[in-house]
Amino acid sequence: MINSFQYCLVSVIIPVFNAKKYLSSAIRSLRKQTISQEQIEVLLIDDGSTDGSAEVCDRYAQKYNNIRVFHQENKGVSAARNKGIMEARGKYLAFLDADDWLSKEALKNVRDFFEAHYDETDVVGFKTIFYYSAKNKQAHPRDLLIQNSGIISCNNKACINLTRLTVLVKNRGEDNVFFSTELSFHEDEDYLVRALARCANFGYVKEACYFYRQNTGGATDTVSSPEWLFAPSTKMYQEWLLSFQMQPEMNSYVQNAILNDFAWKLRDHKLLPNHLSGPAYSEGVNTIRSILEQIEYGRIVQHPSLDYRDRFFLVALRGSPETNKEQICTLFLTSYNSQMRESYIIGMLSGLNLDLEMVDILVGTADGKKKIPIICQRFPWRDRPEDDVVDSYYGFIKKMKWDETDVLCFFASYEGHHIPLTICYGPDACTDNVTDKDRNIKIKLLNMAITAIKLFSGRIWLYHGCPETFHTEKTRKDGIHRFYIAEKGDKETGGKRVVPFRSKTHRLLFLMSDKIILNSPWQSYVPFYEPTYKVVKATVEHGLIVAEHGEGELRSGV
Repeated sequence: MINSFQYCLVSVIIPVFNAKKYLSSAIRSLRKQTISQEQIEVLLIDDGSTDGSAEVCDRYAQKYNNIRVFHQENKGVSAARNKGIMEARGKYLAFLDADDWLSKEALKNVRDFFEAHYDETDVVGFKTIFYYSAKNKQAHPRDLLIQNSGIISCNNKACINLTRLTVLVKNRGEDNVFFSTELSFHEDEDYLVRALARCANFGYVKEACYFYRQNTGGATDTVSSPEWLFAPSTKMYQEWLLSFQMQPEMNSYVQNAILNDFAWKLRDHKLLPNHLSGPAYSEGVNTIRSILEQIEYGRIVQHPSLDYRDRFFLVALRGSPETNKEQICTLFLTSYNSQMRESYIIGMLSGLNLDLEMVDILVGTADGKKKIPIICQRFPWRDRPEDDVVDSYYGFIKKMKWDETDVLCFFASYEGHHIPLTICYGPDACTDNVTDKDRNIKIKLLNMAITAIKLFSGRIWLYHGCPETFHTEKTRKDGIHRFYIAEKGDKETGGKRVVPFRSKTHRLLFLMSDKIILNSPWQSYVPFYEPTYKVVKATVEHGLIVAEHGEGELRSGV
């Protein structure tokens, strides 16, 4: 390895294993870069391919002077990338999988940014587009939160993490960070955590894009299954928390990174060790609990990647914080508003070391002139395979009316003593005003709605988590177009009127629907991430029904 560079080179490291089908596409994207080819070197690391990929690598190396190939026996993607790092002669390191590609201006724009901020950071990230097909592409949620290019602290308020190798990394020669060969999943995220540690910040460039090809086969589904994922992942989290406990910025970063991982694993039912049973399962759950105990309670409550039900699940699993012997009750709140200023307020409570049946919970106005008692009930925790971990909780459903000028507050007391309440609002309870910067989003959403209206006539109803009700009503000939919104893993997988949750179709239908039927009051039904929904909420009004309470029990704006 070297510590000085004759040119301002970018070394692009491509691990290759049985990637003959897509490898040429990846290399062509590098040949089309707006940065000169003299400033790029491409390192093809053939990791024991058996499908002819090795011969393809050799042909490209013979054809182009800036392409070098290295053959090795199969050692895994991390070992292949490490080989590339050791051989790299560029000032910066870039990583590209053999089935992905870069936008033509990516390397130049990120390189130029790095040159301008060389002493400020070791890592510069850029946008990711998940490519399913030419007609189905999706931006990474992180990229929707970052407004402009710049330097971002690892302790950023938006909880933004770098989770994929859509980055350029400073080549430090003998001081480089290398990939862990013990990880078969999360190896890229672990590498980035350690690469960020020196500066505790990262750059970000909006004007560059990495296209990540989805559904190409391979071992991803296998290594991300619980039996492969659980033990190495929890060990990695524990090592992060231990390594950075004395570095506040990085400690904050890894806590957010862990919660980001927990969010998608909860959605995919991969957080808990469901492949285990008996004492081994209990021990695995306790491992997750011990990790949660090292994460700030308030961070779990407020983390934007977590659905509000998942926030409740994690704080219930974690247990209450120690706060100077004060009792803390966390209230997870969602509300269904209507044009009549009437709303069903639905809440779940967690973290109170008291019998909630003995606690007085009230909702009222900030001036204290209105105080309405709320009756809490114990509800079963449903719709999760982790029922034996958090089997029940306290919650309430309260119908209320208030004036536009009223500011709602919650109060709690036990035997005459005030109890502090920490409030966590669900995304459908967003009350933020729409700002000027949201105007473009509103216009896009309006155009989407207009396009969708051309496709349908009549009324649209969406069903979430209640297949029995959907099957009963779909035979009616009343001019209503009914759609079942299917979560990942839902048994409802076929038919033209089954729509995946948070898909583009779901978002279009959501903007047009005049009624949404839920399985329970705590059913997630909003297809937009929270920042976008703050805009959407100002423009849509749905009638809502909760199937378990009957047709007329829980509705608003119908």
